[in-house]
Parts: sequence; C-alpha cells; structure tokens
Amino acid sequence: MLTAMDGIVLYAATTRGLEESGTAPSFAANANLSLPALRTRQVEAGVRWTLTKDVKLIAGLFDVRRPYFELDADNVFRVLGEVKHRGRRFRSPPSPCQALT
Repeated sequence: MLTAMDGIVLYAATTRGLEESGTAPSFAANANLSLPALRTRQVEAGVRWTLTKDVKLIAGLFDVRRPYFELDADNVFRVLGEVKHRGRRFRSPPSPCQALT
C-alpha cells in the first residue's frame, strides 16, 4: 500500500494458490481418476479514498484465472482451457452502528 496524498491510498496485490480439483466423473474415459490440483492466480489493484472519518470510497480492478476442466473429443476429463474473471468494483463500506459498538 502506498499513501498517495492525505486520505488516498493506492494498493495492489497478486496471489497464487492451489485448489482441489476433485475426480473425473463416472462417465469419462478416466472415470474416478484424481485430478491434479488447480493453480489459480489473482491480481488486484485499486484506490481507497477516505473522505471523512466515517465515509470511505474504494474502487478497484481485478483479474482471477483458473484452469477449466471438461471432456475432450476422446471422452477424457482434463484441462481444456482457462476461466477468466475480470472486473471492477466500487463500494462505500458502511460505518458500524454506534448503538451496536
């Protein structure tokens, strides 16, 4: 994180991980075979702007990628591509209710 100016913070992060991918379905040529772990990747960057003590705005971009498993022409369940989720987010987190804190 980098403080650009009073009340404005820039951030960026990248993450790599492994996820369990399960087994091939029973109707595949490689039925019930344990599949390799999925390598995932996420990149995110954005800005947090503190307008007042109780009002903050957050805007960011993200890119998440992971392998895509499906049956191929030989009926083998395997990685056939990559799923990509890209987008942007904008939010203003609410302040806690004083009666509850």
